[in-house]
Amino acid sequence: MCARSFAKSVNPAKAAKAIAAKKGGGDDSQDDSKEIEFLKLICDSPRRKPPKFPEDVAKQNFEIGHRYNVETSRQHNRSMWDLQLKLDLKTSAMKALPPEEREWAMNIEKEDAAFPLDFRHPTWTPPIKGFDPDKY
Repeated sequence: MCARSFAKSVNPAKAAKAIAAKKGGGDDSQDDSKEIEFLKLICDSPRRKPPKFPEDVAKQNFEIGHRYNVETSRQHNRSMWDLQLKLDLKTSAMKALPPEEREWAMNIEKEDAAFPLDFRHPTWTPPIKGFDPDKY
């Protein structure tokens, strides 16, 4: 069984004839056949195997990977807990408002939600005095 599973095995001669027929005929069927053979070689090339490590190095790599997974999961859980706490506090604050103020507070105006077009985002360098981007 070949390494590629996304395409059927093709007879290069038939494929070259089909390509030549689509192009309207021609003498370059040998060139097409060579191209198809080259592409088949690329698709059917053997997969590279990862190098074999000594057992102690493999164990150390496993421990490093495991520790990384644990710590990134903890970081994710902390940030999600923090976000959920903020949402819960906001929800309880909204529920504590009187009904008429709650309706006003929950109503989002389009102007309030729009991102300001003149927002100055942080940059590594300070703005250049007298610089006009319209000149460039």
